[in-house]
Amino acid sequence: MRTLIDQRLRRRLLILASMALGAVGVGASRASAQTGTIIGHVTDSRSGQGVQNVVVQIEGTRFAAGTNVDGRYRLTGIPIGSHTLTAHASATP
Repeated sequence: MRTLIDQRLRRRLLILASMALGAVGVGASRASAQTGTIIGHVTDSRSGQGVQNVVVQIEGTRFAAGTNVDGRYRLTGIPIGSHTLTAHASATP
């Protein structure tokens, strides 16, 4: 059951991250330090409610953020480019 939930969460995050990266890439200035911000929202696929205590991480890096009570997260200082996000439930209740 947990694997199915993790797969659905990962797929949903990849879609949301793609949209967020597209928006960041459009607004990024070439004169800047070539970093951006990924902002996202993790939701339950059935209820549509935000999911708290999910850790969202850029695969293979230390860039990570936890979701708040509304399921929202923000990753800052991210190098511009294509990234894969992973998500897993935090041990914190």
